[in-house]
Amino acid sequence: MALSTLHAIRSYLMTGVWTMLRAPIVLLLNLLRLLGYLWSSFWFKLGYFFRRKKKLYLELKLESSYAFGPKTGLAALFQHKPSLLELRKSIERIREDDTVAGVVIVPESTAMGHGQLAELNRLLDSLREAGKHVVGHAQMPLTRDYLLLTAADDILLSPAGRIYSFGPRFDQNFAREALDKIGVIPQFIHIGEFKTASHRFIHEEMTQAQRLMMQSLYDSFKRVLRDRIGERRGLSHEEVETFFEQAPLDTRHAWRAGFVDGEVFREVIGDWLDDPQHSAPIGYIERAHKRDGREGEEEMKRHAKERTSIMVRAKDHLDALPKPYKWQPLLRPKRRFAVLDLSGMIVMPNMTVPGQGSVVIDPHEVVPALRRIRENRRYAGAILHINSPGGSALASDIIWHAIEQLRRTKPVIAQCSDVVGSGGYYLAVGADQIICERQTMTGSIGVVTGKMSAPGTPQKLGLNVESIYEHDADRFTSLTTPLSDQMMERMDDDARNFYRRFLQRVGQARKLPRRRLHRYARGRVYLGEAALERGLIDEIGGLDTAIERLGELCDLDPDDTEVTFIGHRKESLRGALTGQLQAQMPSWMADVFEPAMIAALLKRDPVLALMPWKVE
Repeated sequence: MALSTLHAIRSYLMTGVWTMLRAPIVLLLNLLRLLGYLWSSFWFKLGYFFRRKKKLYLELKLESSYAFGPKTGLAALFQHKPSLLELRKSIERIREDDTVAGVVIVPESTAMGHGQLAELNRLLDSLREAGKHVVGHAQMPLTRDYLLLTAADDILLSPAGRIYSFGPRFDQNFAREALDKIGVIPQFIHIGEFKTASHRFIHEEMTQAQRLMMQSLYDSFKRVLRDRIGERRGLSHEEVETFFEQAPLDTRHAWRAGFVDGEVFREVIGDWLDDPQHSAPIGYIERAHKRDGREGEEEMKRHAKERTSIMVRAKDHLDALPKPYKWQPLLRPKRRFAVLDLSGMIVMPNMTVPGQGSVVIDPHEVVPALRRIRENRRYAGAILHINSPGGSALASDIIWHAIEQLRRTKPVIAQCSDVVGSGGYYLAVGADQIICERQTMTGSIGVVTGKMSAPGTPQKLGLNVESIYEHDADRFTSLTTPLSDQMMERMDDDARNFYRRFLQRVGQARKLPRRRLHRYARGRVYLGEAALERGLIDEIGGLDTAIERLGELCDLDPDDTEVTFIGHRKESLRGALTGQLQAQMPSWMADVFEPAMIAALLKRDPVLALMPWKVE
């Protein structure tokens, strides 16, 4: 007792000493930051004085996809584009900058998932809601590019452009016949008729349950797309349907149907912005720029002097814009919200998954990060950004336990992006609240286990394989020996045990009766709204919603609380390079890697909580 009292007194004294030392250091840093802010503000205001009569437009080029947070360590050298968190901060600064009249957004080959797409649309919508004139320009946008363009007040295409407005598509390849031809025997157990991870190996076509689920998801996805386009363009669902039916749409066809507002070459968008009435949307550029010889050059110079707007790159403007200044408390640092990214396949430590690179969720990396958040008093609560189809059942349970420990000491919000399926949902139920987008693929509460073997293949190649083993279970890792019926029964029992554990975790967290939960489970996948109706999540929203809810739980003002990204991935040079190569990999190669990925996971962890398909 006396020893613990001495430790408490020592800790109190050390805290007091650090507080006394902190005050003058923080005061000095505050003053230096203030001087820097005043200096940069002077030069920025001076530049604004000379161009104050011209409207300032920023050109914001959007990346095809965004990592959620900035990379740390060596991997940061290979991240040449901003993360979603960095883009969010940039858009916040633009939104609050009174010198900016508008923004020209330029999406190119958008390849991000539909959850991240919704988050980015919300950020772009906030610019328009803040009174900025938002203009979107594209040359040959695909459907995802166009969805980003719907955030704009005016959508422009290049004169010879096209909108490749192809609707959503679910693909599922079935390889049972091919496996039979090469002598491969698939042996899988799936708990739940909607748990379809192994169906591609054991069936030749969709089962009735799988077709029912996929059709329901397709209809829901299509409805979300129609709602977004119809709401922003003022069109009915029937009118929006022509967007998909008549693809591709040329500029004039798209304009007549109400999907775009005009045509302009990207190099002369500034001229279009200068037209006060934005008149003559089609054919405007051809009529406005008919110049001949020297007279045309002089007219161009005169026009440049008379321009009422200027356009600069958003990055250049933000680099010149003084960074926001906040006075830091002298005695005690302000509390923060921690944000942790849980994206990728859930794997056991030191496991290599074909096609996944370094973007995986590894307990050896995630659990220490959760512990740091729990033990650091500066963090009032945590947001877990989850974008995972699942993976290893054991790894999911290990990380769930760490999340549960954190939740007992601090509020935790799960903010889900493209997919929070199976093991990914297992992680989410460890949080106080779950927030998803309308497009988030949610649920897939189920388990799959099994293996594939090729007993006849070695003989066809002139090889003879002989094995020495004692127990029936020893054959599980064999590539040439199928499992016996008794072993399959034991594996079925093992899978059902984990399924019961899964239901218990979800039932306790979501306060759902077991019978009703089982009806919602069975491996079935829902979009966000359907998951909300069934009580599997708490709210539809994005990161801003998660920050607001965490502020309520922590009794802190979310607008005045800093959000800090906590990196946890330990990436090697090899992993960083592999990630760059895989980012350039065409989508069909990802489909090739998928069976190898499942086989690699099953080799290390026979029980999987996995939802291995996506939306194109």
